[in-house]
Amino acid sequence: MYSKEIRSLAHQEEACGDNLLCCILGLRELQTRIYWLISDDELDTPDIAEIVGRDRSSVQRALQDLVALGLATRTSLPVEKGRKFGYRGVSVEKLRGKLAQVANEYHEKVLGDIQKLEKKKT
Repeated sequence: MYSKEIRSLAHQEEACGDNLLCCILGLRELQTRIYWLISDDELDTPDIAEIVGRDRSSVQRALQDLVALGLATRTSLPVEKGRKFGYRGVSVEKLRGKLAQVANEYHEKVLGDIQKLEKKKT
């Protein structure tokens, strides 16, 4: 990140605006849309794909990423043949905790890097 971008971020009223999930967690726009969609209801992949207007494989990859990050859970849904999974986003409280954790870890890393710079100068 360039110093111009950092100064710009520091002077914004909101650090990341509406895109906290992208800014702090590095989520892509599709992952963010899907998280908010499944934070209200448990949905399966075909339903999500239809709602967001994307193909099932893209939605499935986004869901796998959300599950791996601990932002969504996957449950098996009853069907007569084959397997079907439902996805639900974690609560907003858990999301806030995850965002705070990642932001704090980054903050500590940056402070450590600043200390190293000061030590190199002396």
